[in-house]
Amino acid sequence: MVTRPVDEAMAEDRPAKAAVRQRWVDCLIELDARWEGREPLYLTLPGAEGRDVALAVQHGVIALNEAGSIAEESLHKVVAVERGQEAALQLRRRFPGLKILDQPIQSLVRGEGLTSYPEAEHRVWCRALVVNLDLSARLEGEARAGGISFPVVSWIGKLAVLHAQEPIVPWTLLLTMNAEPSLAHEGLRDIGTLFRENISLSPAFRERLADLVGPTAVEGLSTEATDPLGGSDDQTLRSVVVAAIPKLIAGVVPEGWVMRSEWCLRYGGESGHAGMIAYRFDFTLADGNLAPVERYKHTVDDLLRSVERIEEDGTVL
Repeated sequence: MVTRPVDEAMAEDRPAKAAVRQRWVDCLIELDARWEGREPLYLTLPGAEGRDVALAVQHGVIALNEAGSIAEESLHKVVAVERGQEAALQLRRRFPGLKILDQPIQSLVRGEGLTSYPEAEHRVWCRALVVNLDLSARLEGEARAGGISFPVVSWIGKLAVLHAQEPIVPWTLLLTMNAEPSLAHEGLRDIGTLFRENISLSPAFRERLADLVGPTAVEGLSTEATDPLGGSDDQTLRSVVVAAIPKLIAGVVPEGWVMRSEWCLRYGGESGHAGMIAYRFDFTLADGNLAPVERYKHTVDDLLRSVERIEEDGTVL
């Protein structure tokens, strides 16, 4: 029996998580309308339960044949990444014919380094129109020469590079992460450097950041203080993480592309549940008439455009 924490959380199927999954399937329905079959429609980390796959089947995005297996026309449509043997077996039993890659996502993208990328069939899977990274991990930074490296952000950067290769594939990233402050966040005392330029560049970003983290934190992040978040409570630090994730991803978007933040959903953080954050980011080619600084400003203006809260009963505020 599968007993990993990620599978236990998915099996619990809290209303707040169900609301996030509904946003996922709405996205799949939208992009299925323009899916041409050259690349997969959907790359996902479904866990043993495969609830997002089941929802896609329920809404007709993925077809089944009379025997209950994935229909031939949908075999190339979805691929699951699942590193647990027992979880992968459970998925195969529930969805016969489902393409399952028995490896962690970091192995699929071949780590953080920028010199090694997926090849052959793995490259094709990584260029899906929708990539769903449903992670339970916190935003962990690792000290490197020249600054701090964030593994998850590096994986996303590599996925972005793969989609930018010919033939170009505009794509959508669905990302879920744990927004709880961690010891690793103490290494982000210079986090102001992530925001300082953007606060100056984009009044819209500054206003939305202030709504999210509070004006006092924004003032601290706007300065060159050694510890701009000193004395901040967990709620403020959690909000800073919520803002930092899209900011970090924007920094790895290939030149010539624009990242649009379609929605950001916060949930958990009470009743014994960890604070979580789910995003949808769309990546499209930028207007060729815009200068690089203007393209980047368009991305920054949009980063915190829609931040919503999901209550424990699944109500979106």
